Amino acid sequence: MSALRPQDKAPEAKSAQENSLAAADAGPFPFVGTDDASLRKLAILDEDEAFIESLKKLLLGKGYEIHAWRPGEDISAFLREAKPHMILMDTEIEGKNGFAICRELKGDSVLGSVPVLFASEKTSLKDRVEAVRAGGEGYFVKPLSPEPFLQALELMGVPHPDVPIRVLSVEDDPVQVAFLRKVLEGAGYLFEACLQPEEMLETLDTFNPDLLLMDIAMPGFSGFELARAVRQDSRFLMLPIVFLTVREKVSEYIEGLQAGSDDYLVKPVDPEILLNCVRTRSRRALLMRTLSNQDSLTLLYNRSSLMRQLDGFFSRAGRYGETLTIGMIDLDGFKKFNDTHGHQAGDGVLRDTAHFLRQKLRDSDVIGRYGGEEFVVLLPQLPVEDAFCVMDRLREEFASKEYTLPNGESVKVSFSGGLASFPNDGRNRETLLAAADAALYVSKRAGRNRLTIAGS
Repeated sequence: MSALRPQDKAPEAKSAQENSLAAADAGPFPFVGTDDASLRKLAILDEDEAFIESLKKLLLGKGYEIHAWRPGEDISAFLREAKPHMILMDTEIEGKNGFAICRELKGDSVLGSVPVLFASEKTSLKDRVEAVRAGGEGYFVKPLSPEPFLQALELMGVPHPDVPIRVLSVEDDPVQVAFLRKVLEGAGYLFEACLQPEEMLETLDTFNPDLLLMDIAMPGFSGFELARAVRQDSRFLMLPIVFLTVREKVSEYIEGLQAGSDDYLVKPVDPEILLNCVRTRSRRALLMRTLSNQDSLTLLYNRSSLMRQLDGFFSRAGRYGETLTIGMIDLDGFKKFNDTHGHQAGDGVLRDTAHFLRQKLRDSDVIGRYGGEEFVVLLPQLPVEDAFCVMDRLREEFASKEYTLPNGESVKVSFSGGLASFPNDGRNRETLLAAADAALYVSKRAGRNRLTIAGS
């Protein structure tokens, strides 16, 4: 079916749409993560062929490359050839103790850093503790519950190995900044310094750190005051704040805790202590942020975290005069789909839709589940005409895909969508969402499987 295209656009606007579509055909913008290199490799060490087949079916089309070990094959050689991002193994393999095998892997210079998950029919606390002692990062009881297992696989990538932790220092001493930069960049972190406290909020917006290092004594401000100001913004409620100071006083430690700090290091700080603090605080914060922000079914942003992201985009777009396009999409006839095929099949389609959007859109785009079968996509710095080309191409590709239901039946699903942009269609999130929603319903009333730009 053809999409609803704006009829009153100038020739220049049409040219911009065509150029955007040509760019999509030619290279990585706006589609990313669709090549084989983007697949996350999962190695399975298990003798149960039925379990392996069920796992392949569960992960089909979700961005994973499955490597299944064959009984009798040398495990170390298999893993070295597969080069997995994570390992899923049984607690007993060819009569050998799986925990002992895991301990051997953790001592290997090449394989030791690969996360290991256990899947077993054993349910006792003793076995779970043994898994922890062996270095395992997760334990699941067979048969696997899909949602917790899929979420665990997602969390294995937080932070993604290709995306370094971002550390921001608010510090007025250039010598201290040079020390922090040398230690943290030397360990692979992305480091940014804010030497002027007045510029802190702007730097938070532009750098978007995963951890904040804060001096306590600075001209005109105290670190405690700045930390309280940071915590007033809901986007940074879970941002780890670590105070650095030359003074070791119980009263200051208590005040730091009251201001919302997560740790307190005394200068001159030992590099090893600094690195361990940054590593543990940022890792845990990222995991907690992911869990609290995530819709449990689709693993996309949930509605509340999506709105926080939208607020942040509005703040940046208003400050720098940037474009922001929002897309609202809704699966067509989904209530009837659930009534016909069952909610389990419907949940599978929702998960596959989420994965499809994650694969096809830019890393800088934000995708969230707005409610039910409705999704919202935030497309920063992308004019609405270009966004139309991107989303309309996705609509066509999505409608052509076949989905395999739990009973083996193949079905096709489509979506309708509406687009609105800042500042043309709304000056705040409520008006922008309302404009996108109204455009969505124009698509629905016109026959579904269409895309409409607000006001067209």
